[in-house]
Amino acid sequence: MKIYNLENSFISAEFLSLGATVLRLTIKPLERNVILTNRNLADYKKADAGYYGATVGPVAGRIKNARYKIGEKVVELDKNEHNKNTLHGGPNGFSFQEFTVKEQTKERIVFMYEHFENVDKFNGDYIVYVVYTLLSDGISAEYAVKTKERTLLNITNHAYFNLDSSGDILKHELKANTIGYYDFDDEQINTNFIKLSPGDALDLSKKKELKELVFNPALYKRPSCGLDHLYVLHDGKIVFKGQNLSLEVTSNYAAVQLYATNFPAPYLVENFGKLQKHAALAIEPVDVVREKDGKYEEIEIGADETYYRKITYKFTLF
Repeated sequence: MKIYNLENSFISAEFLSLGATVLRLTIKPLERNVILTNRNLADYKKADAGYYGATVGPVAGRIKNARYKIGEKVVELDKNEHNKNTLHGGPNGFSFQEFTVKEQTKERIVFMYEHFENVDKFNGDYIVYVVYTLLSDGISAEYAVKTKERTLLNITNHAYFNLDSSGDILKHELKANTIGYYDFDDEQINTNFIKLSPGDALDLSKKKELKELVFNPALYKRPSCGLDHLYVLHDGKIVFKGQNLSLEVTSNYAAVQLYATNFPAPYLVENFGKLQKHAALAIEPVDVVREKDGKYEEIEIGADETYYRKITYKFTLF
């Protein structure tokens, strides 16, 4: 594993070659790292360490019964959740692979990973590019793949944010132009889409403190035991605010998965030590992963198609 750095007068961004991971995002005027960072780099190789800042793929989310169909072809995957489903690309997904740096300038770093289907069982051989670009007030992350055959792709970053870099995020505020969210079954497989109207308890069109969502009876039940839901947005934008810092996340994905660290990983984290519940919010822009008759049409990419997604993270002091 190697560490790389991009920085300007406002932000310092550190990256890990393993998983093309965002290791630290330090807001320099505050001298504050606002994402979760494992104290021990070796923990990034562990499947139960939370995927902090990692590139997640080929498919972020859950594949039911570790199996999908492309046309009439059935693809069998490795199981890494409940010995039944495939989560976040499986035990050999992108998060656990070593990426190569193909280019680095003062403002940009390009990671590359050559995917072979015999590694994680997701069909197709292709090259994945992950590009991080420094902005005056944040960073952007871009994901590009040129496929040779039909396959599934849903690549994202799995950073967890605590804008105060201490305590929990229950008083952080969240706002987004929400259309609705997905309910799920007892294995957290997405099922029904639930449309939201302004004023609904889970609507985010007006800012809410995280505790209003985390402890809402509609969410605070098994299996999620709190906020771990796929929201569909009108404009791909979500705003997250701490005591004196706000984060605006925008993307060209269809949805965003929000996870409030309901089940903290057991490893030590910088600035926190042993992590407590609701220490940070994972903001994961994604497309909708939902199975129908064994197929996942929302994330299916055609042969010779270019997959391209972009996330922008912008910070504002107040």
